Amino acid sequence: MIDHEALEEAWSEVTTLLRDFRDVVVERQALAGPPGWAARRGWTPFVQALPEALVDEAGRAGLERCLPDDAPPDLRARAAASRRVVDRLEATPAPAPVTTRGTSPRKGSQIAAFAEAVAELAARSARVVDVGSGHGHLTRHLARVGGRPVLGLEIDPARVAVAARRAEAEGLGPPALGPVDFATCDVLAEGLALRSGDLAVGLHACGALGDALVTAAATAGAGVALVSCCFQKVRGAERAPLSTDDAALRFPRAVMSLAHRTPGEEGVAGTLDERRAARRRRLALYVLLRARGVALAQGDEMRGINRRQAYGDLATLAARAWPIHLPGAPPPAAAELTAAAEAAAAADHDLSRYGAVRSMLSRPLETFVVLDRARVLAAAGHRVSVRALFPPAVSPRNLLLLADPRN
Repeated sequence: MIDHEALEEAWSEVTTLLRDFRDVVVERQALAGPPGWAARRGWTPFVQALPEALVDEAGRAGLERCLPDDAPPDLRARAAASRRVVDRLEATPAPAPVTTRGTSPRKGSQIAAFAEAVAELAARSARVVDVGSGHGHLTRHLARVGGRPVLGLEIDPARVAVAARRAEAEGLGPPALGPVDFATCDVLAEGLALRSGDLAVGLHACGALGDALVTAAATAGAGVALVSCCFQKVRGAERAPLSTDDAALRFPRAVMSLAHRTPGEEGVAGTLDERRAARRRRLALYVLLRARGVALAQGDEMRGINRRQAYGDLATLAARAWPIHLPGAPPPAAAELTAAAEAAAAADHDLSRYGAVRSMLSRPLETFVVLDRARVLAAAGHRVSVRALFPPAVSPRNLLLLADPRN
């Protein structure tokens, strides 16, 4: 846990690490050849020689946990710094899941842990505002357990309609435990009208939405309970820090997805082997599109496609990608699919090794964004804390920012 008194120390630690290794964050591994950051630091021979078993272990625990003693000294120092950041934020066990219509056990555990963590702040608030409320599962639960008016804001009117129907069916409108209301609102376009005495909450509020929530709460003197997600979903070419004007801490939108990489044998997106196979299919799709003359950066091959589609077969994935990248063009033949899959498997040897090194900065990058938001609230007079709310198996995006305006 990072409490209020330790905020600046933790900020200094994580930003020093990201400044020192900014190029590792920004320079993604290309399909051919070692990345520039590895060559400049003289890491290339060591990284390319990493044995397969160690790469697998890095996928389970993080390379910072299993880096060999013969690693270059500056790489060992970086691993130690990353490990210190990770160790500050060890996860707590999740409570029994909330069981409501439409929630999976994993989502139910997230809701239960979140509601338990915010109970004290909610009890002292005049109103709870759930930003990005979706189908209203969290919104309704907070009304049931807190007895406070709760407003759910959601950009999708269809989701708002579903949430309102379910609240009515569960008897959560006035004069029940606390009136529940839902409204269609594009927070990024319309702004977020918070009041002093509000508690603004977000369970996996994406990218710019989390920044908007924090900024509005700091201005209004509202409390905050926020678990962040999808850090790359920002408007503009980069994510600029909110709490400092430091060019070294402005990161391109495309590389913010690095913050999502989480080690583990089992993950939300599947087992380690399943995640590796999906990575190779995405890479094979990139090879296929480049072979057809599509000029795109690595990673852009999945533009407009849910990343879970990479967990199926390559032919189906290509069929989804073709209308986006090559509308009207004939689909790839079987021979093309086979050649792309073989090329991806060969390239993945190096990509997985350099990726393991780069992934040591995943949790620090995620922590940086959360601490940046915490500093905005602290500067506005809030008392803040950051901790891991539930285990990665429940959700790897598990950092909870709490901010009490009463200090």
